[in-house]
Amino acid sequence: MFTKGIGLFGLKEKYKPLIPELGRVIKVTTEGYELLTKEGIVSVQGSYTLGDFVRIAVTDGSVHVKEVLPAANRLRLNGQAVNNVDTVILVIDADSPLVEELEQLISHIWDSGAVPAIAVVDQKEVSPELLNRVRRAAPFVDVYAVDERHDGAKLRQLLRPNRTVLFFGSSDAVKEYLLKRLFNQPIKLSHQSLIEYSEMAMVSLNTSAGEERKEITFADLDALSSRCRFSDCSHTSEPGCQILWALETGKITKAVYEDYLLRKGIVQPDGDQSDDDEDLDMDYYYRQKDRRKHKFTKKHGKTYKDETYY
Repeated sequence: MFTKGIGLFGLKEKYKPLIPELGRVIKVTTEGYELLTKEGIVSVQGSYTLGDFVRIAVTDGSVHVKEVLPAANRLRLNGQAVNNVDTVILVIDADSPLVEELEQLISHIWDSGAVPAIAVVDQKEVSPELLNRVRRAAPFVDVYAVDERHDGAKLRQLLRPNRTVLFFGSSDAVKEYLLKRLFNQPIKLSHQSLIEYSEMAMVSLNTSAGEERKEITFADLDALSSRCRFSDCSHTSEPGCQILWALETGKITKAVYEDYLLRKGIVQPDGDQSDDDEDLDMDYYYRQKDRRKHKFTKKHGKTYKDETYY
């Protein structure tokens, strides 16, 4: 089947007639992006997000992106972005800092429309204390232990064909141990790259990516901005903006991005924000809060309690 060869897992039904013209962003690099297409893997420039489905044209043997298809969902976790994800496995081991962030992470995952699950992993034996801490922090999410005695058979049932699965948290080594237990064979993951296995697309994001952001200076950003599609780019909304690409892919934090714009005189300091803007922000917050309650009640048949999840 053609889709198995180009990683179009989870593509919306209405776009399937376009399959011969489609590709998918499977890797984010410092030079740009890699697309998996019927022509093979090709490198492209622009501003995309890992997991995007794109419509392409081939001219004189060169692949060009004509448009980015609307994403089925958009997921941002700790400054890192992946689009069109169906299932998110939060991977936690004894050294993982994610336990304290579980409520917020799960809220983001539910809001995106993806399904969350948690794998607590140890190459010897999962600590009952850690397992209980995770279950208390995420009472309405399925939690699975994977170690020498538990191979994650129930978790494996979530990894169905024609799905894109994100493994988030811990190191790639921990996640690769998890996959070895799940599939009984070694599977090599690559940070910010989609891979195919057993008719699924899988991607790994780590919580350690923040260490790379600290090394980026404003001189680096100036050099990056010289590669924007437009010479007068304001770095706020233009297609092909390399500064926005750095923000979306987690190369820089939002704080660094905003500071850079301030130094360029593009935006005003937070102190200049009007009262009307603050009211709009609060309106947005309460709309999002009501949306979470509705989604939670619809999914679990239980009342969403503010004192538990906020």
